Amino acid sequence: MLKTRLQVQRIGSGERVGIAGGLAGIVRAEGPAGLYRGLGPTLVALLPNWAVYFTVYGRLKETLAARAVARCEAEGLPPPPMHGASAYVHMAAAAGAGVATLTVTNPLWVVKTRMQTQNLSLTLGGAGGARAAARLPYLGTRDALGRIAREEGLRGLYSGLAPSMAGVCHVAIQFPLYEAAKQYAAARRGADPDALDAPELVAASAASKMVASTATYPHEVIRSYMHVTGSGPLKGLAPTCRTIWREDGVRGFYRGCLTNLLRTTPAAALTFTSFELIARFLRGARRQQLEQMQELQGQQEQGALPGGGGEEGAAGTWAGTGREEQGQGQAHAQAVAAQEEQDGAAQALAAAAAAAAGPAGVGLAEGDGAAAALAARGAAASQAAAESAAAAAALQAAGRRAWWRRRRLRQQQPPPQPSLAAGAAAAAGGGAGGAAAAAAAAARGGR
Repeated sequence: MLKTRLQVQRIGSGERVGIAGGLAGIVRAEGPAGLYRGLGPTLVALLPNWAVYFTVYGRLKETLAARAVARCEAEGLPPPPMHGASAYVHMAAAAGAGVATLTVTNPLWVVKTRMQTQNLSLTLGGAGGARAAARLPYLGTRDALGRIAREEGLRGLYSGLAPSMAGVCHVAIQFPLYEAAKQYAAARRGADPDALDAPELVAASAASKMVASTATYPHEVIRSYMHVTGSGPLKGLAPTCRTIWREDGVRGFYRGCLTNLLRTTPAAALTFTSFELIARFLRGARRQQLEQMQELQGQQEQGALPGGGGEEGAAGTWAGTGREEQGQGQAHAQAVAAQEEQDGAAQALAAAAAAAAGPAGVGLAEGDGAAAALAARGAAASQAAAESAAAAAALQAAGRRAWWRRRRLRQQQPPPQPSLAAGAAAAAGGGAGGAAAAAAAAARGGR
């Protein structure tokens, strides 16, 4: 609310009183409800925003990945990792989905900007400024959409579309800076980037967000100005830039930048740090599960071959059946527990991706692509987790097959019989006992 108003007010205007003064002025003039003006179109835009985004993102990712796989097959190269869904594919799909989302939801963002600024006495230049000054207040989201469509047509509904799409490049600045900051922090500690603690991740994400937001912020001022004046999606771009330059020079393109940084930087730091920590936990759980499954498979493969030979081997196999089955049950229980742990970690990662996208939903629809790229990274990590889970399931299935092979071998072997040595000893013992009995009977007859 406050950021949008600061973006369309001249720096020398008497209504510009800073962040604290601006908030206090809104409360005095419009009450606490004034701080939430424009919330209606924002909430209405959330459903089509994410419905369109995830649909287009999934289709683009599948298409681009299939093309990558087909290109490798045509050139006789090995298949690309992750079935062609590389980081570049995710980034391209996220950018395309952001553009499609903006195309669908731009009218609602025009309504939001106008409802947030309609109580201001603005002195905007050009014919658009005159129309904005003579415009009657809107009564609500439906009234605003209907009036803009009747009075201005598509030109008014899609005002500011060009600078909004230009804001998609935000991610191209933020993510490389974020990765570079992590590498720098890890090099200073002499550790791996995955070993960075939470304060270091917060610092890296906050610094990259501040630089990317500052570098791309002018498009937000231009967009808000075009929303208010209704200057069209592209044609009014150059006149709007000239007007802002005449009014305040370079400073005019950074109206409300501090307010924007105070809002977006903590959110980005919390989102990125949570994402990294949950992804780190997921990778650790996945490695632990794979190690347990590999160990289990090794034990089962070794147990599938009966040890020893002859009757002694058969007797040993039958004697150890109960202990081995008990050990197999414990190992299987551990594998199931590891699988449940990984499933929980995957759900936590999906929740983190949703949390990353949710608070930044408005920013995405207005051209901020950082949340979209983070959601893409979450999808890539979830896909890797699914592939690892499939590999673990294959290991578990192989272990079960080995266990059944060993069980069939046990069933095919005869029950343990007394050994030859034991039989000879028993016969010798029986002969000695008979001789002793005969001698005792002879003695009794002599008496």
